Amino acid sequence: MKKSSRKEAPLSDWKKLYDLAARFMKKKPWEILMNEEYICIRFSEDDEAFFTIMGNGGLEYGFGMYIGEAAFCEMLLQIRYAHEPVTDEYIMFMQNCLVMFQDKKSDIPEEQLDVIKKLKLDFGRGRKWLYFEDHARGYAPYIPDARGVQDLIRYMEQLLPCLDLIEKMKPRGLHLVDHGYIYAQKEREWKLGVTSWNPEELGKLHMAPQDDTLLKNMAGKWKQLNVTWELDVIAMDSRIDDENYDRPLFPHLLLIADHKSGGIIYQNMLPPECGLPELCGEVTELMINHGRPKKILVSGSFMKQILSAMEEATGVPLKAAPLPHIMNYKASLLGHLQAQYLNEQDGSIFRQFGLKDDEVQTLMAMAGVNSEDELLSLLSESVGYMKDPLGGMFLGSPENSFVDDYDFEDDYNFENEYGSEGEFDIRWESPQAIPQKEKCIRDFFENTFSYEDTEPIGEYSLEDIFDIEELTDGVIDADWSDDWEMMIDSCKVGVLQNILLKLGLKPAGKKKKELADVVYALLSAKPGRIKEFIDEEDRALIKKMRTLANSGDCLLSDSFPYAPEQVIRLLEHGIIDIRKGHSMHTEYLTIVLPRRLKGIHL
Repeated sequence: MKKSSRKEAPLSDWKKLYDLAARFMKKKPWEILMNEEYICIRFSEDDEAFFTIMGNGGLEYGFGMYIGEAAFCEMLLQIRYAHEPVTDEYIMFMQNCLVMFQDKKSDIPEEQLDVIKKLKLDFGRGRKWLYFEDHARGYAPYIPDARGVQDLIRYMEQLLPCLDLIEKMKPRGLHLVDHGYIYAQKEREWKLGVTSWNPEELGKLHMAPQDDTLLKNMAGKWKQLNVTWELDVIAMDSRIDDENYDRPLFPHLLLIADHKSGGIIYQNMLPPECGLPELCGEVTELMINHGRPKKILVSGSFMKQILSAMEEATGVPLKAAPLPHIMNYKASLLGHLQAQYLNEQDGSIFRQFGLKDDEVQTLMAMAGVNSEDELLSLLSESVGYMKDPLGGMFLGSPENSFVDDYDFEDDYNFENEYGSEGEFDIRWESPQAIPQKEKCIRDFFENTFSYEDTEPIGEYSLEDIFDIEELTDGVIDADWSDDWEMMIDSCKVGVLQNILLKLGLKPAGKKKKELADVVYALLSAKPGRIKEFIDEEDRALIKKMRTLANSGDCLLSDSFPYAPEQVIRLLEHGIIDIRKGHSMHTEYLTIVLPRRLKGIHL
């Protein structure tokens, strides 16, 4: 794909596309459809696109559009083996789709942000900014070109009325497993139909004729080798800008090793847009020239399915198994890339870290090396230091490989810094002291509370808004606790004395624990007496939190109708406790209420 072949979409087309996108988001189709309930928009058998709707999980909103059944099947294949950790290495190799995401302004690619500015669009605060990406095999995600924008417009113009018909057909909350919808044009009339998908069948890739008798006969005459190959495609997560292509590349390396000796038999960087037939053909060509192995080991079911046509045509069996030599090669390649970058710093990287000469000398002595270059090389072997966020590689480990009967439910434990389920896991913290809890509350609202511009929007205010720092998404919910005594024990002496005064008792001469015991005894016997030392706004907040706790619902921080100072005041008076958590994209605040306040008239 040469640079000169790319044609950018006119601003008029972008405006039309963003108008359609706004209508799509307003419909909230994720409240109607599960991710697995696909929609096919079909102009004809040879002109169709498949949509996946994102949003019912509450993590990301938008859609993916796959033009043609082949692209759709490739996506289903990824989902089918999504539980296998090695699958992530091939996502960029496989994807061919146009997507729309809703995210923060700061996460929008520069090229797309430029279009948004020219359209003078402003989506406000938080993860409300819409943008589009073109995912093509071998390339980095990039802004759609003129044809991509036109395809999105053409199919979305039919998707919107299709969503209206689906909503009339099924009630919200009803999800059909392995079902989908086909909105097809027949004799100039569009009609909606329900179909039953077979994910296992659709997830099969038919790259070559299954009855290729000629190739099978040829394979029987090739030299038979008494060896086993390890085969993998390494996704080099390194963005490369090449003037011969109209978008950045994500190169992929086809690697084949001898399973016994560990020697590299074949390696080749795959060109962009290399399809699955070409990949199978490259491995087959190697067999023609050098001989046919008795078996090929691959990293998982995903690669096994990718090469299934080659297996049938050549008769060489494929088996999912650990690939120790390829894993070692990956590790050494990453180390080489790291060392190359570190060595480019000529030792000055230590000074960039702020280390002094004597401190560098101390590190060298601890590491047992004689020069800064040796120290850099040693660090490069163990430290994943990347030049930029797109540097490095997707690396697994030998433990991530598996055999065919691997039990993921019992044995597979995939963890990262955000927990056992990945980046969307919530890491909770429960601070003990009141000052730490107050800090958690203030930090939560400072990081998540909606920005309110009191100035009128002027002619140039859009550019000013682009310079405002983004806030993190915030979620507030509520829960019940049976340990009200602990909440009251955490109160300060002065607060406890003031509570007793308002309850009609003299607190003189009592220590903190004695004061807390008296307050707890009074309130546990008659919880409604908290009305005597809180105001109307505090009562309204408690009532709201009781409703959330009973319903299991939550609020976004920008729709929370109370000031953070009210939450802190209730905390200081022993009426609530808090838990604070975070995931990669969101902060969470749980307001914990004493169960004794459940149902109490306030």
